[in-house]
Amino acid sequence: MYLRFVEKSHWKHEIINMSEGNAGGIKIATVELKVPTLTKLLKNESGVHRVQPCTCNRSRWKDSHSTATVAVLPVVAKVEIEIKTGRLKMGFF
Repeated sequence: MYLRFVEKSHWKHEIINMSEGNAGGIKIATVELKVPTLTKLLKNESGVHRVQPCTCNRSRWKDSHSTATVAVLPVVAKVEIEIKTGRLKMGFF
């Protein structure tokens, strides 16, 4: 669902990791979206979403829904940190 939205929006993306589930479909996927201001747009998408197709057959309704957990995280640039040993305080308890 999100990949279709990304493709229709013509955003550059890269699939980092993807594995299929036992019952079909995608179990886990990690996608990097290469749009600088996208975190602000998608920050409210984080959480668990219930995916339920609209079906007229009530007997199949119980088996046709699933959940998806979405985490929107910004890519952080690498930073070098220098810790001076004179500023460290060690304690053993």
